Amino acid sequence: IQSPRGIRARIYRSTNQSLTNNTITAVSCDSERYDTDNFHEGVTNPTRLTIPFAGTYRVTGSLRYAANATGQRQSQILLNGATIIGLMTTPFPLSATVTVLHVLTSDYVFVAGDYVELIAFQDSGGALNAGDASTSRLQFQAIKVW
Repeated sequence: IQSPRGIRARIYRSTNQSLTNNTITAVSCDSERYDTDNFHEGVTNPTRLTIPFAGTYRVTGSLRYAANATGQRQSQILLNGATIIGLMTTPFPLSATVTVLHVLTSDYVFVAGDYVELIAFQDSGGALNAGDASTSRLQFQAIKVW
């Protein structure tokens, strides 16, 4: 897919993010691989990619959950704090030694000013880390495709 004018952003978290048990959490990103049109404002809204121009965008998030054999893991792409436009669930992780990686993608028609967030949820019974600082496995991007 060729992106018009190269309108795109890709952000990530450089450290793990601790996820509280049984709590829906917006992932906070502190670094940018690229951001052509100010999608990401890392101080006031570090969880958001704000769409600068109307059109169709491909939004992708990747999130690695630490190994834990208890509970479910769920990742969402959330539009304007209310509408789920992407969802992935792992109901029961395979083992206490294997991490869970979610990669979810959604093509969606946005208006300028819409925003998306990468949402994480886990109910392992205690706090659980998301991300992997060594490989930046907590990433979020939007690319204008039309």
